[in-house]
Amino acid sequence: MAANLMLRTGIDAAGGFAFTGLCGTVSVIARLSLQPAFAAGFVIYFLASVVWFRIVATEPLTLAYPVLVSLTFASVAAGALYSFSANLFLCARSQVWP
Repeated sequence: MAANLMLRTGIDAAGGFAFTGLCGTVSVIARLSLQPAFAAGFVIYFLASVVWFRIVATEPLTLAYPVLVSLTFASVAAGALYSFSANLFLCARSQVWP
């Protein structure tokens, strides 16, 4: 959860992220690499992946996967609500069916 929120914080601080051709993308990546929150989020994400690999290797996948993924979704949503004052939508906001 912390990694996702720190990556988002770094992206916001860098002015956003958009693919705008090769030069533009390289420029965005350079800006992101200078953001401490983004760099810390990247490192934490890597460490979380190592923990994930260990859990998947030692625990039954039918138990580990649903539990960890659901905890991640819930904690990232809660963190976004708190950190970014994000809105929580319980229903899809796409087009209304006729």
